[in-house]
Amino acid sequence: MRALRLLAALGVLPVVLLALVVVLGSQERDDVAASGSYGTQLVSTGIPAAVVPWIVRSAEQCDEVSAPLLAAQLEAESGFVADARSPAGAQGIAQFLPATWQQYGTDADGNGFASPFDVGDAVMTQGRYMCELFTGVAGFDGDRTELALAAYNAGLGNVTQFDGVPPFAETRDYIARITAGLTKYTAASTGPVTFPLPPTAAFVDNQNFGNSGSHWSSRHTGNDFSTPCGTPVLAANAGTVAVVTDQGWSGPWLVQVATGPGRLTTWYAHMMRITVEDGQSVRAGQPIGFVGTEGNSSGCHLHLELHPRGGSIYEDATDPVPWLRRANAYPR
Repeated sequence: MRALRLLAALGVLPVVLLALVVVLGSQERDDVAASGSYGTQLVSTGIPAAVVPWIVRSAEQCDEVSAPLLAAQLEAESGFVADARSPAGAQGIAQFLPATWQQYGTDADGNGFASPFDVGDAVMTQGRYMCELFTGVAGFDGDRTELALAAYNAGLGNVTQFDGVPPFAETRDYIARITAGLTKYTAASTGPVTFPLPPTAAFVDNQNFGNSGSHWSSRHTGNDFSTPCGTPVLAANAGTVAVVTDQGWSGPWLVQVATGPGRLTTWYAHMMRITVEDGQSVRAGQPIGFVGTEGNSSGCHLHLELHPRGGSIYEDATDPVPWLRRANAYPR
């Protein structure tokens, strides 16, 4: 990622051919309005103790930047190594190029000079810079977090040139790694997690989270589990139900189960019938409907989405399978 920033600064633009994969499932299409803001509760496991308070403090600089986001970004950048250096010249825990540091670097720890190798200086500058990038990408369509991360990695100029996330493999991988890390560093439901199909149900895991192709207008924001129509669908987590009825891609109903405002929420699509009502409280493992092929679908399956911070469809969609596995809820 550091090498790509150097290439971008030099005006060398790598070209990436993105494969189109046609898979079973629904078309991700009409945006669902955001149902919550980014969470701020940090899971600090695995983060050096000296870094944690700076992450929390840095996240207070603007509403768009959260502590889990900064933590996941630092892990992707340097693995939390304070004196990290890259072949492209990026420096410190937040991997700033010298020119960027000269413009944005700040003496946050009060030792008399600003250094990208001082954890406090670097992390506070990281948050400040991300706040500015969030402002800089405000006029583009798409997930602002992904756009800001793309700008951090490839430069705001490349985001402007491509009118969105640049088609660079390194940048897209960078965003994907941080999105995955958000699940690890964001405090979520402390309750039990259940696989969303009964233990006796036969299913095929299509492993198609994040895929692109003719079935999706952007990218696949959930994972599809192919199983016979009529198979019961279970709530993977406890929470409050929201039944959304204006998303044609999902069929007559898109069921969301939220653990709280701006907190972990799971989505269930293409059901042939639902057995819950809007505002109802459910427990993990409680039936909420039956697998169908309603909406934009090419076969019987459950489309499951995970939104760790209760965001909109492209805001914080995360692969639900690793989450299920970490909770020992995946049956295989």
